[in-house]
Amino acid sequence: MLVNPFSLWLDMVRTGMDIAQTISGTQNVVMARLPVIAAAFHSPLTADHRELSLMVSEKVDAFGKASVARARDDASIRDAWSANARDMGRLAGGAMLGPQDWLAIMNRNTAAMTSWFAIPAKVLAPYHKAVTANDRRLARRDRRI
Repeated sequence: MLVNPFSLWLDMVRTGMDIAQTISGTQNVVMARLPVIAAAFHSPLTADHRELSLMVSEKVDAFGKASVARARDDASIRDAWSANARDMGRLAGGAMLGPQDWLAIMNRNTAAMTSWFAIPAKVLAPYHKAVTANDRRLARRDRRI
């Protein structure tokens, strides 16, 4: 599996842009939701309970999706390391590794490093999706009010 270094660089640039967009959107979402929270303190019976419940459920959902993405990548990296350790154990035990074994080691290491570089983008994606959707939704709601 060959990895194009330019595509890795492009992915890092996209991730940086997503981080900036998430930070900016988070600020907008917090500023739009603070009045909802304040209104709930003043009058709990007439509060916007739908919006208040979204504040919790969206975060739980994003944390769960990010955790699953991270665990999946951690498992693939751990599996590559384990397979490499087995191959190195065979080599240390006197076995000869053929070209296909060295190619498998190279492919595993390339896949593991690609997976490792992709972790930030995969972990950020659920947060970015939720924040940008909320930013758009709350901006439309504020324009209607």
